[in-house]
Amino acid sequence: MITFTARWLRRAASPRRPPAPDRGARWVAALLLRLTCVALLAWIGAVHLHLWLEGYRQIPTDGPLFLLDAVAGLALGALLLVWGAPRA
Repeated sequence: MITFTARWLRRAASPRRPPAPDRGARWVAALLLRLTCVALLAWIGAVHLHLWLEGYRQIPTDGPLFLLDAVAGLALGALLLVWGAPRA
């Protein structure tokens, strides 16, 4: 009787842990997060390229930085898309 009560009290006092998600759900979540990041980086690159083409290239300091941000956004998006899955 005492061991049953002690076990019950220990279980009641310990914090509850949610069940771990299965590997398939984690894989899908990681894939969706990666694709979202790729889409956002590509969008940032496209917006900066559009602004550079519309006249920001005429500004001495900001023009080259807009072009650099366009190239970097598109390159980082492509790199993230082809990068292998991290080892866990």
